Amino acid sequence: MTTELVRKNEAALTSGRLNKDFFLQGMKIVETHYRNLNWTKDQAMMMFDMLQDMPPEKFRKGVKIMCLKHKELYPGTNIVAYIREYGLVDQNRMNSAEAWGEVLRQVSSTGSYGVPVFSDDIVKRAVECVGWREICMSENIGVERAHFMRAYDRLVERENFNAISGE
Repeated sequence: MTTELVRKNEAALTSGRLNKDFFLQGMKIVETHYRNLNWTKDQAMMMFDMLQDMPPEKFRKGVKIMCLKHKELYPGTNIVAYIREYGLVDQNRMNSAEAWGEVLRQVSSTGSYGVPVFSDDIVKRAVECVGWREICMSENIGVERAHFMRAYDRLVERENFNAISGE
């Protein structure tokens, strides 16, 4: 890697905006990893237009995860969607079953009259949808679990969409 390229990469990372050089370098990695993919200059510039609002480190993360996760991609694959999803969505967010486990731990330690503390705002909001007292006092906890998990999944879906779309 030349000194000029290193300087441009550092400038892109510190500016917080994806520049064309950094984008093209990432797409070279994609082309190298998936040899069956190729695109015209116009297609590449359209992809850049769809990705340029991403911070460079998130773009790099998206490219890396995509290359690690998919052994092959087909020519019609929406590469922009993969890069945005893998770069902008929290890949380590707990699933609804893990979140429900956290709720049950709070039920056990806090009780219906206490104020629960959750590690994630989405867990808190899903509990608010169902109702803390309803969860604690339920005679049929499976119903509350189902309502919580549905609410949690919808809230995660919305947050992921907002992260990907830049809303």
